[in-house]
Amino acid sequence: MRKRIAVFICAISMENQQKIVEGILREAKAQNALCYIFTCHLNFRAKVESQEGSYNIMRLPDLHHFDGILFLKNTIQYIRAADELEKKIKESGVPAVSIDTEIEGMYNVMVDNYDAQYEVIRHMVDVHQAGRIFYVAGYQGNLDGEMRYQAFEDACRDYGILENDKKVFWGDFSIDSGRQAVEQVLAGGEALPDVFVCANDQMAIGAIEVLKEHGLRVPEDVAVTGFDADSICDAFSPMITTVRKNQREVGQTALRLLLKSDGQEYQTAWVHATMKSGCSCGCKTSRAHVTNHIRDLFVSQSITLRQSGDFIRNMSADCAATETLEEFYGVLREYIQTGDMKSCFLCMCDTDTVFYRENVLKNNLIDITNINTTYTSEMSVPVAYMDGDFRTYGSFPAGHVLPEELECEDEADFYVVAPVNYRDCCFGYTVSSNSYFALRTDLFFSWLNNVGIALENIRKQILMKSMMQRLNDMWIYDTMTKLYNRAGFYNLAEDYLEALKEKDVNAYIMFLDLDGLKRINDTLGHEMGDSYICAMGEILRRIKRVGDLVMRYGGDEFVMFGQCENEQEIVAIKDKIEQSMKKYSFGGQAFPLEASIGFSVCRAREMHDIHASIHEADTKMYELKKSRKTVRR
Repeated sequence: MRKRIAVFICAISMENQQKIVEGILREAKAQNALCYIFTCHLNFRAKVESQEGSYNIMRLPDLHHFDGILFLKNTIQYIRAADELEKKIKESGVPAVSIDTEIEGMYNVMVDNYDAQYEVIRHMVDVHQAGRIFYVAGYQGNLDGEMRYQAFEDACRDYGILENDKKVFWGDFSIDSGRQAVEQVLAGGEALPDVFVCANDQMAIGAIEVLKEHGLRVPEDVAVTGFDADSICDAFSPMITTVRKNQREVGQTALRLLLKSDGQEYQTAWVHATMKSGCSCGCKTSRAHVTNHIRDLFVSQSITLRQSGDFIRNMSADCAATETLEEFYGVLREYIQTGDMKSCFLCMCDTDTVFYRENVLKNNLIDITNINTTYTSEMSVPVAYMDGDFRTYGSFPAGHVLPEELECEDEADFYVVAPVNYRDCCFGYTVSSNSYFALRTDLFFSWLNNVGIALENIRKQILMKSMMQRLNDMWIYDTMTKLYNRAGFYNLAEDYLEALKEKDVNAYIMFLDLDGLKRINDTLGHEMGDSYICAMGEILRRIKRVGDLVMRYGGDEFVMFGQCENEQEIVAIKDKIEQSMKKYSFGGQAFPLEASIGFSVCRAREMHDIHASIHEADTKMYELKKSRKTVRR
């Protein structure tokens, strides 16, 4: 049986992570292992709500369903989620390998970031006589970034770089943060350094772009170096001096170590990183050997970007037009078929929990901000695409990620498991197999974003419709008894009366008034008095016949209106009401449920005015109530 490996890694479309995953999958194929890659894509500047929603995917799986775990904590920029996952992995007891972060209680595979960054500083000082060095660092808390920064500080100390001749700018590994560091130096009017040493290639690219925009030459006026050896470094002008981390070897080493880890003591394997000279440091390096590779890469990425861009734009428009879940599932089926996914499964949280999660406020409206923020214990698969066919699957435990029968049927090499959310609202996740669209492109996360936005729009539409229904109900129904109020009753009664007149049948009006409600309120409190009113409403709802209209006329008064054969029929209804009141219990309270009831019966065509007929029934009820009081005296 194939071993199941959980891989926790974020931002898999970044080249650094791509190379690690390529190494993992290469080794997995050789070892006949099945990898589940749990991933999301956000930078650390994203709002907390979005981070919570996206990094939820790391909390999804039951780790005991896997034979091993590969954990790239350094790629999970949301520290809370990263720490939670580390604790969960340790507590599971499942063999685990940490990549790029040395963690006690796990096997570790580390890249020698320190020595490689130190070598870059040495090269700039010894070969290019740099004496003034500015460092553009990654974000604090990132282990790779901190190791590279420490190497910079130690190398500057060892090579006698004065404090006034070195400066540090903290970035976030993005092109923008490289641009911002250089712009800050230029805006401040201080002397340029001999070199900007950047903690990754993206920041180096940003730095070079700004220098060019200000008419400065690289490396003639100022040198720039990077780290990671992204493919773009060879194509960039000038070719960027960087560090090759051998990430494919890292991925292969990690899985190999994991699959051979049974019973062995925890150990750390180191993968050597090497400086790769370009032209941006001042060296003269030929790019002839990389021309064909860069050309092929450029053509491949251009085609992918154009095709996927159209795909995403069209999907966005079609998803935005959907109003129901079924409409949305139909659109999704269409776009899944046009992708490269061998199979794709939309796994959804419990529909009632997500889409009908009504938090009713005091004014009887709905709080649409009351959202589902976690995966429900049971999931379902409303859209399952496999072998060119669509099907659905019912409830299964969320921690299993997929129904067992699906995994058995699907001959996948790997799965990419990614969240479907809108900010911190959790809808579910997708599982796609053998998809390089999911594995290698940012556009996959745009695709997921379309799905999340469409589902959020549907959620809000459902709740808005429910809210409108509640508003309608508030207009026509009494909120305490759920009977019609006056507005609702009169809105229906006039048309109903006209229909009875056309049929030329008898109609009746019954008027009911609770007895002794003031005494109950004064003695037992208004809350108990309300219970008597609700009990009367419940009895009338139960006894009324099809077609009868019942309303709470106001306070302790009720009205019934409908068709009848004769007066005896209404007397029977009155008797049923009185018998039901006698049987009603309020937990031993001294006051029984009683009411005075009056009614009138006539041909519907003789009932010219509903209000007048109600007044007539009210008069008869009052006469009965008055006679009862006389008898009691």
